[in-house]
Amino acid sequence: MKKAVAEVLDGQPNALKKSDILSACDLDTRVVPVPEWGGEITLGTMTAAARDLYEQEISKYAGKEVLIENMRARYLAYCVIDPETGELMFKSSDIQALGAKNGEVIGRLFSAACLLNATGIEGMEDVTKN
Repeated sequence: MKKAVAEVLDGQPNALKKSDILSACDLDTRVVPVPEWGGEITLGTMTAAARDLYEQEISKYAGKEVLIENMRARYLAYCVIDPETGELMFKSSDIQALGAKNGEVIGRLFSAACLLNATGIEGMEDVTKN
């Protein structure tokens, strides 16, 4: 459950302190069944740093008429959480192999991750246009 950092008292929100912001548990996760792989995976919201890295990776294609190689797998690498460690499961060196998995499964996971992160293909297209 998320920690409520802006409780309302007398109709007025509390002024947040640095410690309130930095200690807030604001990263959400969702467990998604993947029957094709015989189990389930945990998707997480990207940290601000991870989102910046992803957007920097794809922005190098700005204004170019090119396909972004393994775009969905690349995105998932920033969202799939190892349930044992709580850390990202995949590294950049895993993107090629992840991109070789079933396209329907990767597409479904990509859609779920986009929903969780409040992003979408339109938002990614905006990044590559800037």
